Amino acid sequence: MMRHLIRVFVLLLLACLYPNMQAFGQQAERLVVAMPGDFPPHYQVDEKQKPGGFAVELLDEVAQIAGVQLEYRIFDGWAATMEALKNGEADLIPNLGITPQRAEYASFTDPVETFAIGLFVRETNQQITG
Repeated sequence: MMRHLIRVFVLLLLACLYPNMQAFGQQAERLVVAMPGDFPPHYQVDEKQKPGGFAVELLDEVAQIAGVQLEYRIFDGWAATMEALKNGEADLIPNLGITPQRAEYASFTDPVETFAIGLFVRETNQQITG
């Protein structure tokens, strides 16, 4: 139920913020989407090699509203996925975290999801200091 409510909220927000998305969709008929094959819950591939996960489901909904067709390409790990975007083999990576390094070669929408990340180490560990 909560997942459905989040999906509806995001779609309503997108419809309000971008009422002319259909015009965008007519300009970009097909987009190549790069994703790592195994990074749940955002990216995953089932036994039939069908892409899934939060990032895929969200992008599929946006693409449907925009009238854009998507072609998913699965890569082995993040390095290969990023390289596909850098070299023009892919048009986008859904739900990718924004960093200054990535902003040098990629453009970003407003964040869809944000969360804090914490790292806990033993007090006796002297290798990690910050």
